[in-house]
Amino acid sequence: MSAALIPVGMASVATGILTLRLGWKRGQGPWWAPAGWAALALGTIILAARDGAWGLAVAGLTGSGAAFLILSHSLLAGGAESKAGERATRTTLRLEQAGSGRLLPRISVFLLVTLGAFIASVAVGLAAQALGRKIGWAEADSVTAGLLIFPVAWALLVTAMMMRTGPRAMLKPLGATLAVSAGLFFLTI
Repeated sequence: MSAALIPVGMASVATGILTLRLGWKRGQGPWWAPAGWAALALGTIILAARDGAWGLAVAGLTGSGAAFLILSHSLLAGGAESKAGERATRTTLRLEQAGSGRLLPRISVFLLVTLGAFIASVAVGLAAQALGRKIGWAEADSVTAGLLIFPVAWALLVTAMMMRTGPRAMLKPLGATLAVSAGLFFLTI
């Protein structure tokens, strides 16, 4: 396959992330979400078909980078709330509307979901690796299991955290994940 497919796949993944964000910002019109997921899937398939596991890694990095840039822009811009924001459901985090108190909750949510979930997911991966070694797996198998479980744990934990109504409520799944991981890790010592 042509090397020209790499930027095409990366652009498709980034476009998918942007389309999903625009759809969410506009209240999930009838075609935004399916178009975003289709572009994301198409780009991932192109990159995976071109380079296998390396292509999947490039797709994941491209999607994560695009999401990071979009969310960082939203954090710093702060702008006027959209109509979708005004119709936010109860599960959506509501931030203060006035004054300097608006930035602190945004930063705390961002840090909890990025750094906190990352650290907890690494702990899950390390616990899985230690558990694999404890039950007699070869080192390569246990390391691979830990590396495989880490991004899955991160995705599940971020999803669980973002379904909470505020930073304090986000600490519950984060703390539970860290406690279970620490318990499993120490049981294997």
